[in-house]
Amino acid sequence: MAPTPTSKRRSTAVIDPAEDNHRKQRARVDHDHDSFTHQSDGNNSGEDKANEQKSSIAAHVANMDEPTLEDPLNLRNSGLNAEFITRISGIREYKDINRGVYYVTHVPDDLKFGKEYLFDMSNFLVRPDNHAVVVWIVGRLVSALFQYEDGAWPEQAYITFTPLVKEDMRSATWLCNHYAMPQQDTELNPFGTLFAGKFLKRYGSEKPPVQFRSAYDATSCMKKKKEMKPYNPAKLKQDDIVLAELRVRKRHEAHTSDVEKASRPYKISFQLDALSVLFVAPERDEDTGVPISF
Repeated sequence: MAPTPTSKRRSTAVIDPAEDNHRKQRARVDHDHDSFTHQSDGNNSGEDKANEQKSSIAAHVANMDEPTLEDPLNLRNSGLNAEFITRISGIREYKDINRGVYYVTHVPDDLKFGKEYLFDMSNFLVRPDNHAVVVWIVGRLVSALFQYEDGAWPEQAYITFTPLVKEDMRSATWLCNHYAMPQQDTELNPFGTLFAGKFLKRYGSEKPPVQFRSAYDATSCMKKKKEMKPYNPAKLKQDDIVLAELRVRKRHEAHTSDVEKASRPYKISFQLDALSVLFVAPERDEDTGVPISF
């Protein structure tokens, strides 16, 4: 049998398991394979060529939601400019192991929950010195509550948001499933949103809630928090893009309260530690749209 022509061989590129190179190499292999699959043989009939063209179009449509070599974050339909997408790429590569700060795609699988020393950190994932680990996720806000209309602070401030990159949602799901006890194998949210909250009133205290102050203006660039301007979180609205800094904590179910602490099952939730505003979305005009003429 004659050897297969080189031009029709599928790419044999090896996928590097390292996080930094995986997506780009995966996209490159998929791109090479796509070119091979859709090559037409010079001896094909017109009908075969038409069928190949239909298959090519179908494959292209099926892969519209997948990353490509040119667009590894799959943000080509997000409406964001190239400069902002470059910022997102840089943020997603950030990690500071000594300070226990990880982007969600870089969270290790061997972190431990804390101990009870001066502060009880047994409900939080921690670094070796018993300080809470912080997980970063960039997302688009769906809803936020930091202040009531009458000016009062809520007992719990919160945001719900959709990770900007699909891989981040998968990583957040893995994190919650992996560190739960027993480990889970469930989807976090079929709508692709995450919830992160923080109680502004101390448990059992009669004092009113305090203002959430850990919000920063990072619309131009990220800096150390002490060098950034504060941002009024009450101004946050749907479609704003933020960098959420989250603590990872246990969430116990009420019906397990009679189980000993060491054996008590728990799920994982995110506690909002801080947020940096990367992009302020334009105000929505509820009156725009299709004209009403009836």
